[in-house]
Amino acid sequence: MDGQPSNAISRSFVDLEQESTNREETGDIKEAIIDLYLAIKIRSTEELDKINDGNLKTEKEKLMDNVDSF
Repeated sequence: MDGQPSNAISRSFVDLEQESTNREETGDIKEAIIDLYLAIKIRSTEELDKINDGNLKTEKEKLMDNVDSF
């Protein structure tokens, strides 16, 4: 060995970085889809009266935890 990291090790680090980036992009896409859903969701008059930033944030958090991007 010449002190250089093996190609397999180098590739594994690159794969991990790409996987992390893909997860971040997937999370961003998921959040954008949920934001769009909440913006266009049809609500009853009673629901509209109760909407505030806190309620929307809570609903978004539940969706982020329980829904996949599809």
